[in-house]
Amino acid sequence: MKKFKQMRYISTIFATFMLLLLTGCADSHFVPEQNVNNEYTIVVSARMPSDNNVSSRVSLEKSSESLALIAKWSENDKIKMFFAQEGNVFEGEEATLYDISQDGKRCSFNITVPQSVNVYAPFDLYGFCGIQGLGVCINNGKILADVTPIECREIAQLSAPVWFNASVREISKEISADFSHLGSYEVIHVQNNSSEEVDMSKCRLAPFGNDAVKWYHSRSEGYRPFFNPVTKEVEDLQAQHSAPGNHTLKIAAGQSKAIVSWYVPKAVNIPEFQLQLDDKLSVNTKPAKDFGMRAGRAYYVFGVWDGQHLTITDDDFSLPEGFDPTMAAIIKVHEAIDPIASEALLSDNPEEELKKVAEQFKDNPEIATIEFDRDKLALKYKNGGWVFWLMIPEFLESSKETMGFRSNSTWELKSDFGANQYPKILVLDHLRNNGASRWHDGQQFLTSAESDLKIDSVVNACKNKGFNVNYVSGSQMSLSFFTSELKNYDAIFINTHGSFKTEKKGSGLTWLATGEIINEELFDRIEEWKNDEISVMGCREKDKNGEWQTKRFFSISQIFLARNYRYGDFNNSFIYLGACQGMMDENDGLSKVFVIKGAKKIVGYNNTIWQYVGIANWVSIMDGLLSGKSYNDIYESSKLKKKHYVFFGGEELYPDLVSYPADTDFRFKILKLNTTWIKLSVGDERTVEISGGSGNYSISNNNDNVVLASLLDSIITLKGVFNGKAVITVTDNETKRTETITVTVPSIGGSGSVVDVPGRDL
Repeated sequence: MKKFKQMRYISTIFATFMLLLLTGCADSHFVPEQNVNNEYTIVVSARMPSDNNVSSRVSLEKSSESLALIAKWSENDKIKMFFAQEGNVFEGEEATLYDISQDGKRCSFNITVPQSVNVYAPFDLYGFCGIQGLGVCINNGKILADVTPIECREIAQLSAPVWFNASVREISKEISADFSHLGSYEVIHVQNNSSEEVDMSKCRLAPFGNDAVKWYHSRSEGYRPFFNPVTKEVEDLQAQHSAPGNHTLKIAAGQSKAIVSWYVPKAVNIPEFQLQLDDKLSVNTKPAKDFGMRAGRAYYVFGVWDGQHLTITDDDFSLPEGFDPTMAAIIKVHEAIDPIASEALLSDNPEEELKKVAEQFKDNPEIATIEFDRDKLALKYKNGGWVFWLMIPEFLESSKETMGFRSNSTWELKSDFGANQYPKILVLDHLRNNGASRWHDGQQFLTSAESDLKIDSVVNACKNKGFNVNYVSGSQMSLSFFTSELKNYDAIFINTHGSFKTEKKGSGLTWLATGEIINEELFDRIEEWKNDEISVMGCREKDKNGEWQTKRFFSISQIFLARNYRYGDFNNSFIYLGACQGMMDENDGLSKVFVIKGAKKIVGYNNTIWQYVGIANWVSIMDGLLSGKSYNDIYESSKLKKKHYVFFGGEELYPDLVSYPADTDFRFKILKLNTTWIKLSVGDERTVEISGGSGNYSISNNNDNVVLASLLDSIITLKGVFNGKAVITVTDNETKRTETITVTVPSIGGSGSVVDVPGRDL
């Protein structure tokens, strides 16, 4: 996410006061006047420095020429006085201002020195103005000023707390003192871009992250921060909280306003921070700084409110190019959820831990729904799409069911006839991403590396026999591949992760994982995500070292396929879904999309499966189909695992191998003849049946002087004419596959010679 330029601070604002000039006569041996109570009064003339950028005073107003806040003395201001002498502290009277200049920069007030202070010995003066909360008092021999933060005020509503300390070594006509600001000023300029008025009385900065350090002193349960002017330190002391007064800070639609908070900063650098409005947090943050806040300075942040989200902006309230507050809000929430959910997925009891994650985040305002659904944590964002954390079954629990699937098994393609461009087959193997051994009852089952080799061996066997097979695995199964590269195949075998998310009344979306790991490309496909075409699927898999980890892949739904493919793209094709819950939808949503786009038969599972059963059934089905068998014949054989036992998620599952449409059979249109060699006598006639193919055939004869050939439907009639040899070529006009019949016609007659009869004399 784009970071914004560093937060500025105005170094000329709220600088140290050089405020009070205590004036009297020029006599260095000035003797103050004593009243009837034996107290001494000093007349104080106070003026502000001439620099207009220096802020000093309790009431604030914004400068029309800069970001500076202009401070002025007010008629209502009072100075609370304290005195310290020889380790003792004394509370004085409040001093009232008078003779305030027209520009509010100068004033005068009288200080009455208590009788308990010896004016002829050194003492210290402490004065406070604008202290709120519990004010300033003496407690356990300490002067303590309540510095609980003053939060979220309009500029005109905020009285800036200031103080001074003057050391009086000798009573004289002129005694000077410096006023200073006690704290820093947080100024948030918010523009309301929504269509309604908004209350910003609780808008302020907040540290980002659970481990972030708060950069200012604040109250905690039963404690409030107090400033000790003698030690110049802040102490957290137990004190009763005063009830905060109710106030509103409303910004009309289309208007902007400054929201000011005051607090005493800590000696720490400013961490990464965000804007906060009640329980809403800004969709973006500002980076941590290499400096801390300083008392007497104001720090500015700008943001906009769009009715749903707060966004930190530049000082002209503009958003960075391409920045989407809605997506930024989702990403921010997801960055909080994903590590917790991923850790839960990898735990010893992922189901229970994922349920806890759902409970923890169910009230998040960016989330439409979050629940544990059957085998996954399913999350849907209000302004986004689905995200899943999917549990994967490790192995079959029944040793009976695992027979034949151990790593010493041998899978071979048993087809033994020639091949051509038809059928064109696509094999998709996502699970090449997962490379981990499986153990059960002390026996090792196929590792995914081994299963890859088995799949490779089957694919290579097909290719070696001339079959047209395209094998796409792992990351090659990208989202872009699924967008356009599934069409024009006669069969597609998909080996991947799958999951069904029920929406209502048994219907919903079936999700198939691609092999593409989530990256920044998601931001280029936001609309597809929002439209439930794609989702984020986090899968619990093992790496090549056998360590569990969470991998996050794009997954696609039937909505994605429906939009990206047209009728005829899956023309009369066979689809095998070797994925969990690929056909769990009671309304057959995914299968119907394939059929609408031209597919003839879809086969898959109605629940969670063990991945190697899916692989084994794929091999048996493909072997049978390439051998010219129909799917129904293959299904009725004993080679398929039509139902198997899986104990998963605390349940006993018996997933069925099902198909759609259930009453439709499928076989490849592979051209087959009941014989490919015939011996004929002259005049003899024989027939050859085309036992497999599309039904649209033609024949050619390379020697019609030897044999006559004719075709009627799927019957070829051959008649011997003369001795010799001929080759009849049969072509399937739809699939372009060819087969040949070799015909030989031997001679009818024989050959001989006349034998002489020998004679002899008698």
